[in-house]
Amino acid sequence: MHHKSFAFMLLLCTAGAITAADEETAGLAQGSFRVGGSLRLESFENETNAEFEATLGFLPRPYLEPGLMLGMTKREGTDVFGKAGASLLWHILPSRSVVPGVGVQLTRTLGYPVISGESGNFTVGEVFGNLEVFVSPSLSFTMRGAYQSWWGELFDSRGFVFRAGISTFLGAGGR
Repeated sequence: MHHKSFAFMLLLCTAGAITAADEETAGLAQGSFRVGGSLRLESFENETNAEFEATLGFLPRPYLEPGLMLGMTKREGTDVFGKAGASLLWHILPSRSVVPGVGVQLTRTLGYPVISGESGNFTVGEVFGNLEVFVSPSLSFTMRGAYQSWWGELFDSRGFVFRAGISTFLGAGGR
């Protein structure tokens, strides 16, 4: 995905949120907690990777969501390794049933395979566009397109990723 198509996707998400007028199904309320999970599948240089991420977020304001994440990745031909990190998500139009957002995430890999005696762990930075589509007052499908950058002793890597998931909102949410 090129940067122009990523920007176009974010523009479409924002336009969709502006036209979505059903405020009864929105679940982004101050004091809510998010519990969610997402999946990413990728094919890279003739190998297939699958990644699962579990997230826990808190909304001190309806538009602001700091969060923690734990992830697990299975690379073809290697063992499973983990990721842990934090994110900050800014929700645009949080009272709508379709809520776009933008954010940043910083994680660190755990247990990445050691190659040639070098530490395999990486720091991963991410800038992303996010889209929440509420199907009930406290349940949403989440889609996220991101530009990721991996920094480590073995190599540096950059590229676009897409993940899809589901979230539930607890506490003050569920209007």
